Amino acid sequence: MIAHYLLFAAGLYGLGLTPMVFVFRVQVALMVAHYMLFAAGLYASGASLASGLAFYCTGYAWQGIYLGFFFGLSHFAAERVPSTAT
Repeated sequence: MIAHYLLFAAGLYGLGLTPMVFVFRVQVALMVAHYMLFAAGLYASGASLASGLAFYCTGYAWQGIYLGFFFGLSHFAAERVPSTAT
């Protein structure tokens, strides 16, 4: 719904741009901007590409460990019905 208003405000309805395509392009633009900001931060801090990739992969590894641990805690097999109920 918001995409319709944004397209109308930007005057893009006449170009045949559908709201779905518009939202997809905005999402892609935000994703590219996110990685450009990350690369600019690496450059500003004096980090090399190798250390930046190591930082990025280490962050994903910690995130995976955290999510896996807490998913395992909340989904472990537990008795739902007492064995004496049958």
